[in-house]
Amino acid sequence: MTTALQITLILVLLSVAAGLMRHLYQLGRTAKCLDAFLNSAQKELSGIALDIHAARLRVDQLADALQPSLEGLSSIAGVAERAGRAVEKWQTNFHGGFESTSRNIGNLLGLAGPVLTFFRNHLNHQAEKR
Repeated sequence: MTTALQITLILVLLSVAAGLMRHLYQLGRTAKCLDAFLNSAQKELSGIALDIHAARLRVDQLADALQPSLEGLSSIAGVAERAGRAVEKWQTNFHGGFESTSRNIGNLLGLAGPVLTFFRNHLNHQAEKR
């Protein structure tokens, strides 16, 4: 009986070894495929990184191009603020008589200087671009 048990044990061990060899072979093939996948992913990610870098450079160029326009808008906003304050003062002082009326007209005429300065700067900026 011990001989039959030994033969059975040897057959079981041979079966396990054969199955284990098949799994080890499959594991080797999986490792090769994984290596190929990682290499292709590395190439694709390098391309994506270059595209992102190029997009960031284009956004930087756009920001540089928009800066003069934003400065012009800032000047317009300053003129609009002064005009709004002048209109507000004019409305509050409207009932004050001839003196306040002439002062309000002077304030409105005083806005002409900043407006003309803005347009002169804007036209100079346009001429420099050409």
